[in-house]
Amino acid sequence: MASNVYKSPKRKGSRSQDKIRREIRKAACPYDNSVAGATFKIIKTEFMKDRHFDSLEDLTRELQDYVYWFHHIRIHGTLGYVSPV
Repeated sequence: MASNVYKSPKRKGSRSQDKIRREIRKAACPYDNSVAGATFKIIKTEFMKDRHFDSLEDLTRELQDYVYWFHHIRIHGTLGYVSPV
């Protein structure tokens, strides 16, 4: 079952307004789609939910901090619930 969340007119409008390009590949590449979908879900539920950024610089800085935390500090179930580092 395919999700249409990335095809919605509201989302398309916000991408063009913010000059953001869609990077998910077509259905012919399901492995890329599953990794991208899982990554976007984590970012939306753990990082973006109920937050507002005043500028692109604020978003960039906060996202870089989040990615560092995700890869170096956050515990991961697949690693026995320890951080990767």
